[in-house]
Amino acid sequence: SMGKIFDSPEVIRVYTGSYWNGPLLNGDFADMFERDEQLLVRELVDLPRCVAERKVNQMVNRIRLVKVHVCILGTLRNMTPRLFGKSTSREQILDDL
Repeated sequence: SMGKIFDSPEVIRVYTGSYWNGPLLNGDFADMFERDEQLLVRELVDLPRCVAERKVNQMVNRIRLVKVHVCILGTLRNMTPRLFGKSTSREQILDDL
């Protein structure tokens, strides 16, 4: 099973073909080889766009995590007193977690 080899949620595309300059010895799979070769070339052409899209998605996920951390820290800061008793309130908040 490919799922045991690759740690990915998506199915890995396997391209079949005869990637040598000589003629095919058996022409039964010529149509399939040509289709897979066209798909492979199309995927290679689209690769820079996919990489940029993946980088944007990773940046969006990181921004979301930062927002969550800011909300948590803001809430914790509002729960602690401003002047006196910070250490005891911190201990109490940590105990309540």
